[in-house]
Amino acid sequence: MRYDAVMTHPTSLRLPDDVKQQLDRLARETGETSSAAAIRLIDEGLRMAAHPGIFFQTSGSGDRIARLISGPKILNVIEVLTELEATGAERLQEAAEWFNIPLPHVQIVVEYWADFRDELDEALRRRQQVAAELKARYDAGQELLA
Repeated sequence: MRYDAVMTHPTSLRLPDDVKQQLDRLARETGETSSAAAIRLIDEGLRMAAHPGIFFQTSGSGDRIARLISGPKILNVIEVLTELEATGAERLQEAAEWFNIPLPHVQIVVEYWADFRDELDEALRRRQQVAAELKARYDAGQELLA
């Protein structure tokens, strides 16, 4: 999510000097405004408070992604959950086995998805689109080599 392009409501915060300095340093490092960095950190912090076991990490492409503390990216778990043929508790168990993580961690993902479904479904759609484009490019290159 881009935090500099969202509808905002003016809020006044008084930050201790050291916190403001850390925020400004982070903003410079990430190329965000201080306001966008603060909004992102507050949003991520609220999400982590509501969904213990989730944390955020910057991906290789610079995107902020939600992960389980135990390892896999939230989007990876959702992708597997959507592709499994089992339903209900069996689907949860299969996903836990797939990632070799405890069943409650898969439940954390399900609850996180319930709260942020539109955002995660859109990210999954984009991921699948990029994968299809890369496959098409690979297949076209293989025609040249055949």
